Amino acid sequence: VIRWTFYASFPAFIVVVLFSGPLLRLLFGGQYVVGAAATVILGLSVILGNLTSSVDEYLMSSSRTELIAKNSVGHLALNIPLNFVLVPLYGIEGAALATTISVIVIDAVLIYELLGIEQVNPYGWYVAKPVLASLPGLVSVWVCLQLFFETVPVWSLVPGGLGYGILYVAGMVATRAFNEDDREIITSGFRRLGNEEMGEKVADFLIR
Repeated sequence: VIRWTFYASFPAFIVVVLFSGPLLRLLFGGQYVVGAAATVILGLSVILGNLTSSVDEYLMSSSRTELIAKNSVGHLALNIPLNFVLVPLYGIEGAALATTISVIVIDAVLIYELLGIEQVNPYGWYVAKPVLASLPGLVSVWVCLQLFFETVPVWSLVPGGLGYGILYVAGMVATRAFNEDDREIITSGFRRLGNEEMGEKVADFLIR
C-alpha cells in the first residue's frame, strides 16, 4: 500500500512543482498564483506524510497508542512556535515551511519508532525508484518551460503533464519498479472496465 501510494503521489507532486502557478490560476483564479511557492512546500509535506501514512495504524495495532499520543503532542508543540517565528519573516511561505518542517521531524520520529523500537522495516529500494524515474521528465519539462515561456500558461499543463507522464512511466519500467506482486493490482482496474486482456498486456509491459 505504501509503495503504490508513493508511486502515484510522487509524480503528482512533481506536476505541482512544475505547474503550481497554472494549476492555481486554473482552479482558483489569477489572484491565487502568489501562493504557488507555498503550495509546492506543502506538497512536499504531503509526499513525506505518504511514506509514513501506515505507521500510526501499525503502532495502534501493536497497542503503542502512547507513542501516537506523544507524536501528536510533539507535532503541535513544534508547529506552533515555528509558525510564530516563520510567518512574520516569510508570510504564507513561512506557514507552509513551518508545517513541512514539523512533518519532517515527526516523520523521522515515526521511522525511528518503527525501525528502532518495533524492529520493522517496510521501506526499501522502491522509495528511490519514483525519484529516479521522475528526473528525466522533470528536467526535460522544466527546460522547455524556461525556454519557451516567460509566464507558464495554463494550456501548457496538457502537453507538459502528458510528456512528463510518459517519461515517468518509462523511467519506472527502466528501474523495474513493478514486479509480479503488482500484476493483480494492475489488471484489476482493467477488469472492472471489462478489458482484462488489455490489463494483462499493460502488466506485461510494466513488469520486466
